[in-house]
Amino acid sequence: MKIACITISSESVVAGTLVSVDYVVNQSGCYRIMGTHVSLDSIVYAFLEGDFPETIAHCFPALKLEQVYQAIACYLAHRSEIDSHLRLKQADFERRRQIARRQISRLYEKLDKDKKFDKARRASEID
Repeated sequence: MKIACITISSESVVAGTLVSVDYVVNQSGCYRIMGTHVSLDSIVYAFLEGDFPETIAHCFPALKLEQVYQAIACYLAHRSEIDSHLRLKQADFERRRQIARRQISRLYEKLDKDKKFDKARRASEID
């Protein structure tokens, strides 16, 4: 479904005044750059990490530089709504991660043990 624009609220994403129809589509509740699998979130996170638009476009070959600039412009124009959306997504991810940790705790215990072993091995190689 194409959207003319979006507004991100704490409850849901609803039609509003955020993103041009030429750039963003809603695919099952995830906003992506039209014609690609690149999420608006991915572009925003890269921008927040300090990447230049040209670097972001290089990292996402499916995107044209113009699409990256449009996504960044939308973010800057509606920063509080998008930041709120990103916080909600992060909280949902954390909730799901905690559920997975409980459901497959033995796997996570093994992974944690392996991380500690690798860290100790690297420390001994440095000495």
